[in-house]
Amino acid sequence: MHFRQMSKLAPRKSNTKITHLTQQTLQAVSVSRRYRSLHSFAAALAFMPLLTPAAHAISVDDVTHAAPGHAYAPSEFPLPGLSTLPTTTLDGKPVDLATKPGWKVIYFWSAECPCVEACEQYSFLPLAKQYAGKVSFYGVVSGGYDLTLGKALTDSIRQRHLPYSVLCDNSHAVALALNASVTPQTFILDPQNRVVFAGMADDSRRYLKDAKPGGVKHTFLSEALAEALAGKQVSHPTNQLEGCIVAW
Repeated sequence: MHFRQMSKLAPRKSNTKITHLTQQTLQAVSVSRRYRSLHSFAAALAFMPLLTPAAHAISVDDVTHAAPGHAYAPSEFPLPGLSTLPTTTLDGKPVDLATKPGWKVIYFWSAECPCVEACEQYSFLPLAKQYAGKVSFYGVVSGGYDLTLGKALTDSIRQRHLPYSVLCDNSHAVALALNASVTPQTFILDPQNRVVFAGMADDSRRYLKDAKPGGVKHTFLSEALAEALAGKQVSHPTNQLEGCIVAW
């Protein structure tokens, strides 16, 4: 069993101590749900004192820093094919991503996560252009806070001018099926809906964190796509997770 440790994660909104405590508990439940274990629930609660109340948009310092270790070992890839990944469009029309043909990149999206914007700039947008017609890209909103934003969520997505769809995971079925825990955790699915890569698209968060000029040293998603589409097994199918927690 693997545990992801949390540090300096700020709740979305917090006006009272009671609200803050409730949100901390819900976040612990969300983390433990990934592992379906009372032991992991206790482990998650142990890190709740590290959370700090805030009533502002999430900053780079507020993101989850995942501990070394992953939900899946590299030897487990590719993961078994998924039969359904139910989502809806922003206007409520059902879309099952499992029925979409061909190769797919799915990443978890949040309006306030700075890591999402960085990975879009350095990985998702250029790769969507590079692999147009070969790989379909999808953003998925599963976090409870984002799903309550309504028109503000729609406006935030449209302001990004993304060349692909961002869909809503209202039932959290996609997050659970993929064992997603942070935004912008990313997955490559082959035409049989087997997961051949699960991790961060790149290491751009570290540049944001250190206030360095934008850029990346490791382009995990780019490398994985190149190998997968060449018919090779992805040599590094997972990596350390960093981002904003997917909680509901």
